[in-house]
Amino acid sequence: MTKVIIKSDDNKEFKISTKLPPDIIKQIIESLEEYEISEEELDSLFGIFKENKSIKELIHKSLSFDIITIGNRAVKKAQQESLKKGIPNVYWKNGNFYFELPDGTITTEVPDIYKDIFEKFEKDK
Repeated sequence: MTKVIIKSDDNKEFKISTKLPPDIIKQIIESLEEYEISEEELDSLFGIFKENKSIKELIHKSLSFDIITIGNRAVKKAQQESLKKGIPNVYWKNGNFYFELPDGTITTEVPDIYKDIFEKFEKDK
């Protein structure tokens, strides 16, 4: 459980206990700082969060979507960098391995760079 104390401009403290990780809380606070929100509005927001589970679920889904989106972008970037370096990407679907070669070809034939790994993998089965 993360415990956070947020201080307003006039040093009023808001104490929050949440399961959200600290980096997510920081992101939310930074987003809120972009707007001028009165203490009454902040109190009201916290009250809504405490009482309304559907809003909590919406926030969790939104954060999950953001995390997945960021992860997908990072994976795509890593895959592009691998191809630029001449390293094939490996995919697994329906029990089969597929390889995307740097020229864009998709094949099930294990490229030379992965032969040792796949031979060991086959032995360990």
